[in-house]
Amino acid sequence: MPKHPPLPTKSLLWVAPAVIGTGILASTVYLFSQDLTSLAKAFQNDITAAAGRPVTIAGPITLDYDHGLKVTAQNITVPNADWGQAEHFSKIDRVIATLTLAPLLTGTLSIAEVHIQDAEISLEENESGAQNWIANTPSTPATSPPASTDAKDEAGAQSSALPNLTFNNVTLRYHDLEIDQTQEVHIVEGALQTADNVTQFTTHGTYNKSPYRTAGTVTALTGLLSGKSASLDVTSQLDQNALMIQGSIESLAHNMFNLNVRGHIADLPALVAITKNRIDFPVKAIQMEGRVAGKRDSIDLNNMRLALDDSTVTGNLRIAQGETLNISGEIKTDVIDLNRFFESSDAQAGQPTKDVRTSEGAQKTASSKPQRVFSSDPLPLEDLIAVTGDLTVQADKVVYDDLTLTNLTSAVIAQDGVLQTKAVTFNLSGGTFTGSFALDVNATPSLTVEATLSDIDLADLLTSLGNDDAISGKTDLHISLNGQGQSATQIAETLSGSSELIIQDGTVKSGVIDFLAADFFRALASSVGSEETPLHCVVSRFDIDKGLATSKILLMETDLIQITGDGTINLGTEDIDINLHPRAQDLSVVNFEFDYAIGGTLAAPRYAPKATSVALSIAKTAAGTALTGGLGTIGSNVATGVLKSGLGKEELCQQAIDGTLETEGEKNNSEGNE
Repeated sequence: MPKHPPLPTKSLLWVAPAVIGTGILASTVYLFSQDLTSLAKAFQNDITAAAGRPVTIAGPITLDYDHGLKVTAQNITVPNADWGQAEHFSKIDRVIATLTLAPLLTGTLSIAEVHIQDAEISLEENESGAQNWIANTPSTPATSPPASTDAKDEAGAQSSALPNLTFNNVTLRYHDLEIDQTQEVHIVEGALQTADNVTQFTTHGTYNKSPYRTAGTVTALTGLLSGKSASLDVTSQLDQNALMIQGSIESLAHNMFNLNVRGHIADLPALVAITKNRIDFPVKAIQMEGRVAGKRDSIDLNNMRLALDDSTVTGNLRIAQGETLNISGEIKTDVIDLNRFFESSDAQAGQPTKDVRTSEGAQKTASSKPQRVFSSDPLPLEDLIAVTGDLTVQADKVVYDDLTLTNLTSAVIAQDGVLQTKAVTFNLSGGTFTGSFALDVNATPSLTVEATLSDIDLADLLTSLGNDDAISGKTDLHISLNGQGQSATQIAETLSGSSELIIQDGTVKSGVIDFLAADFFRALASSVGSEETPLHCVVSRFDIDKGLATSKILLMETDLIQITGDGTINLGTEDIDINLHPRAQDLSVVNFEFDYAIGGTLAAPRYAPKATSVALSIAKTAAGTALTGGLGTIGSNVATGVLKSGLGKEELCQQAIDGTLETEGEKNNSEGNE
């Protein structure tokens, strides 16, 4: 068979344009030979198939050839979900579609590019979680049927490739029906260009009237729109805040995603104001990075690192919303500055106190209600029931005012209406704290507390709390309490347990002695010629039963004086009934001794000498003076609570600490029983 000689190159130069021109001519003749009503229907069916709901084109459809064959449709509306509040899901003034010519030869409508001009889109989500942008979604999303494919079949086979998209003056409004709040994005210009299964996009405009700019790429966007996964790399900027996201979205309809997130927020309060949130978070600048994964009802934050102003938080968290909000994981931070969250005592001290003075000059509070330490307001226990979790917290430092805790660790567990903190430990003022507490809100709420402070430098602690270091010494404190009730008052009046305070090997400033041991001991303190005196011990032990705290031992032992005490504190009524029995260690210097009473309430205590004790002391002093020629000393104790004599200061303190010390009254009673 003879071979045909190859066509010369010059022949190809006119053959190719002729073929292309013939195709364009044939496509144009085909289109203009069609009934525009049929073309409008096909175009409308095409958009209906993409939207998953009926689309109406109320305006004219026109054809034009300008750098490609273009179809312009005007006044296009897409209906809203049946439960939506907006009149339309979307309303578009003009859509210009550029058609691919080759498929037209076979009667197939293929769109290469779409331009949207002047559009409004209303996104809504209701109380049931249904979203109107998911096609054919009724009020309950669980029963949503799949989108119909009838329109797609009628319009012919569709290409899997997305058309390139440009848009101008497009407004998206998101309305959360549950909280009745609207967010608005106005896109001045935007574009999505797809090639080789990669979609590049850029937009700029305003978000709630603040300027924004976004750019990025999405791989397999068509799969994402059809319920499959897609990867993305996005950079966004809103005012001074930037966010970079890389990762994948597994399912747009079910909010499944797996993303690497990195970004910074320069001014969080300003950003919160832009987004119309009601969060009052006292941090200005945030830098963040980590991996965010999740689905509709849960989010995992892995390898998280947050720089909050001058502190850094790292760790892993899972936040899940079911019947309760569940927060689990572990976090670690270098600094927790509570001054950001709570008003400092300095600020509180700077606020004037309002009072009302009567004509007689007596000062009264503006409120007629008596002041109380424990509030009678109901505790927010219902919030506790709504939260579950298992969270481990570590902090190198926790700061509030001048008080600093270091090496804090705690495990917080909330489940079935019980909130527990286990293994709480931290260092404070040279000592350590260990403790735990549990709050059970089932039936009658109950609180259990176990706490121990060991080897605390009391002077350092007092200074950190903003007080004068009037007393120093190594301090131990232990409390064990449990109570029930709906408020702090109810819990206080049902408390049972014990408390123990021990201070050893310190000093007491003379001003404290003046206050505790009465005016007539001032001369004694002054005669020593020192502003402070050695403190051997303070021992205080209370047993608590149904809100009544009863002193088992109350002792303060210094070089100058010994103070013992007894009495009760009613935590329910907050009334104080404590008796103090001071006496001079050197009885040759002063021979007065009488009792002092601490009364009033926890919020307003009162301190005064007991009248009967003063009269008895004066009578005994006068009798001693008459019998001894003015050299009288105290030969007996005023109260049975005064400690037995014959013990040195160190031995006395040790027996008080050990719980083996007897008062004179107890000793006499035990000898009488023998």
